[in-house]
Amino acid sequence: MKNLMKIGSGAVLGSLALMCVSSAALAQGTSSDANIGNPVALSTLDGSTSSNNLSVGNASFQKFTYSNPGGFGPSDSAINVQTLQNAPAGGTGNVGVRFTADWDSSTGSMDTVVSYHVHLNQAVSSIGIKGVYLSFNGAAVNSSTGNAFADVAETVQNGKTGQLLGTLYAYNGNTGTGIANTQSSTLNLNGSYTDLILTKDIMVTATPGGNATISIVDNGFSGTNLTTGGPPPVPEPMSLALIPLGLVGLGLRKKLARA
Repeated sequence: MKNLMKIGSGAVLGSLALMCVSSAALAQGTSSDANIGNPVALSTLDGSTSSNNLSVGNASFQKFTYSNPGGFGPSDSAINVQTLQNAPAGGTGNVGVRFTADWDSSTGSMDTVVSYHVHLNQAVSSIGIKGVYLSFNGAAVNSSTGNAFADVAETVQNGKTGQLLGTLYAYNGNTGTGIANTQSSTLNLNGSYTDLILTKDIMVTATPGGNATISIVDNGFSGTNLTTGGPPPVPEPMSLALIPLGLVGLGLRKKLARA
């Protein structure tokens, strides 16, 4: 009987342990960094409604639009979008979103325009975005025969009124242009906002002999309570399947205890 009780107890502990492992895997996703969400193709997020969205903490990224001026650049299915927790926006409690793709001027100049809304799930007075951060890993190789540059220009609007709140700009290229090389840009907002519209123009271009590339573009948002109020984690199917097993184990243990 003692052996049976151990089996019943083991079933409970085993299922709970597996559920904990499963929950940890869900939190971490496929990335080795638990603060980066799983990649989602931009093509699956395109749309003017809020039904296609990504959420992290108290922020929802939605209403994504995409265009390729001139027809050169990665397609929306080749651009991945990921959420960021503790994004580098200064301060603490930040959230963000990352775009990854292969922008490479070796195949010709590329120009991609992406727009999206960031909406706080609980629009109350104590919650708001106060700063926006832009960074990228743009690189440019200049030679005696050719010049190149990689840049991202971005506008930030009030999502409720459409008012332009400011711009962000990151650049890496030919220093002969008079533009300073900077991999990041920060915009401190005059106030606190629960809805913003961001429109970014990602470009790489070069003359023969030069080359420019971009593979990562990040946006971070700083403010108040941005990482609180998100939906609770949803158990994975494997975790749900293990719950009945745990209950059976508990029932068996009680039954044997009464015997």
